[in-house]
Amino acid sequence: MCELTLPIDEKGKIFPIIRKSSIGKRKKTIEESINLKSGKSQDNKIWHEFYSYKNFKIVMGKPGKEASKEYKGKLGDNINDMTPHLLKDNIKFDNNLGFDDIFELLFEISKKNSRALELIGCILFRMAYALDHNLDNQGNLRLNLPTKILKEIESKILDIKGIPIRAFIFILEAIALNEDVKYYTLGRNDEFKDGVGRRNNLLTYCHLIGVLLERTSFTKFVGSFARLPVGVSPLTQKTTFDVFPNLKPKEI
Repeated sequence: MCELTLPIDEKGKIFPIIRKSSIGKRKKTIEESINLKSGKSQDNKIWHEFYSYKNFKIVMGKPGKEASKEYKGKLGDNINDMTPHLLKDNIKFDNNLGFDDIFELLFEISKKNSRALELIGCILFRMAYALDHNLDNQGNLRLNLPTKILKEIESKILDIKGIPIRAFIFILEAIALNEDVKYYTLGRNDEFKDGVGRRNNLLTYCHLIGVLLERTSFTKFVGSFARLPVGVSPLTQKTTFDVFPNLKPKEI
């Protein structure tokens, strides 16, 4: 599928070129987010709309909870943290959309249609490397979902637990962006040499999808959470095309 296949360089390599091509895009999205106006407190956030679909909106609130001086997380306060929210009819959707919530939604999709789950996984993998991000009319980089693939997904499943598939993908994008912002602020991905931030976040969902499709090991998925970097379990390069054959270029 040409909308999904990954680019390949003159040496027949894939991962070096997609990592390199993502750097400028990731930096631009981070810089935009950092420069957004922020409220004075958690009770006085300024909200910024990033995506919309029908009566759903994906917004970012500043400051996020980790921006507070009182925040006691393991990395300390993070001045650029944002709060991603999914709104329905301008009201916060009744789901916190943490890792456990997202895992449950992916599991529900797997029960409804495995092909749709596989294609969603391909989109999330490409999102990890910002391959489908383009400038909008305001000069901001935004995710542009591949139209033919999205049409196929929505022919099989339109929503999951009341969340349209498009809105579900968009909120995952917002969460991944905030991961990039937080780690960039801490100086952890200023050169984008490792997978922290967006990449590890989205590739963890991809790894779970591989388990749900029975194409990779549940034991390895769970075990990776205990190894560095703790708290994520990204899909490896080695197993990428076993899980998502539609990403593989014809040249290899």
